[in-house]
Amino acid sequence: GMFFFMYVINPAVVLAMYLFTTKLELKDKTDYVRRIFIAPAFVVSYALFDYIRFLITGDLVYGLVSAENLTFINAFIIGVCFYTSIAFMSYGLLELKLYVQKKMEEKTNLLNTWKFQSYREIESNRRFEFWSDVIWEEETEKLLIKLQ
Repeated sequence: GMFFFMYVINPAVVLAMYLFTTKLELKDKTDYVRRIFIAPAFVVSYALFDYIRFLITGDLVYGLVSAENLTFINAFIIGVCFYTSIAFMSYGLLELKLYVQKKMEEKTNLLNTWKFQSYREIESNRRFEFWSDVIWEEETEKLLIKLQ
C-alpha cells in the first residue's frame, strides 16, 4: 500500500511533472554545476541525521548498513559514496530534463511555424481570390461593353 505509493508511484509522478511541466532556465555553467551538487545535500543531511540518531539510540532508520560495522570512517565513506552517486543521478536527470525541454521547444516552434505558414497561405489565397474576383468583374464588364 503506502510503501508502493511512496517509493514507486510518487517518484514516477514527480519525475514526469519535472520533465514535462516545468521550464528550466540555466543562467550559465556555474548555475548548471551548482544545481548538480546542491541536490544531494538534502539526502546526505538526512543520512547525517540518521547517523547522529544511530549514535544516540543505536538504531538506524532504514538499516541499509549493519550497525555493528558502522564506525565514523565507514559512515564518512558511505556518505561520500552516497553523495557522488546522487550527484551523478542529478547530472543524468538534469541532462534528461534539458533534452526533453529542447525537444518540446523544437516541436512547439515547428507547430508555430506551421501555423504561421498556414495562416500566410490562407491570407495569400484570400488575396488571390479577391483579386481574381476583381479581375473577373472587370473582364465581364469589358465583354458586356463589347457585346453591346
